[in-house]
Amino acid sequence: MSSSGTCEIRHFCNIRDIVSFHFPSYRFKNLIKMERGQQLLTEAAALAQGDNYVPEVEALLQKAVKSVPDLPDAWTALGHCLWKKGEIPAAKSCFETAIQKCVEGHTGNKKEALRALSVTLRHFEKDSPNAPAHISESIDKAKEAVMLDVSDCHSWYWLGAAYLARFFSGTPQAEDLRNALKAYKSAERNATAPVPGATPSPTSSSLLDLYINRGTVYRFLMNFDLALADYQHALRIEPNCAEAQNFLEQLREVVTQIQASLSKKPQYLSAKQWTTKIASFPAGSQAADALLPGANPAVRLGCIVMQSISSPTAVPQLLLCADRNRAPLLCALYNMTADAIPSGAVLDVADPLLQMVPIGDGKSVRCVRCENIDKVHVNGLPVPVGHRAIPVCTTTTS
Repeated sequence: MSSSGTCEIRHFCNIRDIVSFHFPSYRFKNLIKMERGQQLLTEAAALAQGDNYVPEVEALLQKAVKSVPDLPDAWTALGHCLWKKGEIPAAKSCFETAIQKCVEGHTGNKKEALRALSVTLRHFEKDSPNAPAHISESIDKAKEAVMLDVSDCHSWYWLGAAYLARFFSGTPQAEDLRNALKAYKSAERNATAPVPGATPSPTSSSLLDLYINRGTVYRFLMNFDLALADYQHALRIEPNCAEAQNFLEQLREVVTQIQASLSKKPQYLSAKQWTTKIASFPAGSQAADALLPGANPAVRLGCIVMQSISSPTAVPQLLLCADRNRAPLLCALYNMTADAIPSGAVLDVADPLLQMVPIGDGKSVRCVRCENIDKVHVNGLPVPVGHRAIPVCTTTTS
């Protein structure tokens, strides 16, 4: 045994001597139990195999929480193990127990338990009427973890994920997307912050999921340049990351489709048909060049759909349109099925949100984002219920 190891054992024995001298015997017994619990945790960690469930690991952790029920980290580890096993309710109970043990004053990683509970709540009773409440509670638990340590990039990351989950749960609110992006920004800033005594690493592997997920949100919001930058960041961290490469290729394909659609001479309607379509625009509707960047409250945009330029499963659905001046523009439609709007249809968009979308070679095109389907009318009618859909955005977690 090394001299350093010998010193560690002697020091530990001294601690035992002090405890046994100054405290009642039951406290000394508790110390022995804690040692045994930590030993079981260490053995379980050595047998763990990433995201795979290992029965031997569960057996060790069940033994740990039974022998030392006041060890929060053992409950958290058991919760992770049961999560891998697919036992979501049991995992949730373990994380809640770990948090309660920390509240009672027992030493443990409370923020890790809070983060794990936040993730579990988003998957608990997913198809029940209680799901929205669970997702809101997931946000609250992630916030608690952040408040325990505002410099922990992992807590910020999972807070962003919780906001995204609520946005894509069927009650989309743009504020949730903005809050998700703020949380991701804080996660990135804290993950790349210099640690005293360590070499700063601006491309930490812990950022991989963050860049992939944030890039997908940026793509969802038509911020193609920011999405491109995040996917490229992810590939610099892990050059062989298939997900990042796949998302990057999808983004480039969308941009190529937009470029191709704009380069072709559109097959406009006949002069008579065009005049008839324009006459059906709502009174006071504006052309695209009258819109200001960002939100345009109390303004209506009228345009004619020329063609769809996205795949049936794409989010958002992208339509190449022309305004009353025959100027081309994109309409990005959310919460809507691909077959909701045929070519030649007249769109009436209330409170349009305008942005310029970069499409390469220093060029950009006007794009109107329609996040609220209730503000879109097709040929003078609201979008039918059967053509409305919950937005879906693919993200990744490691």
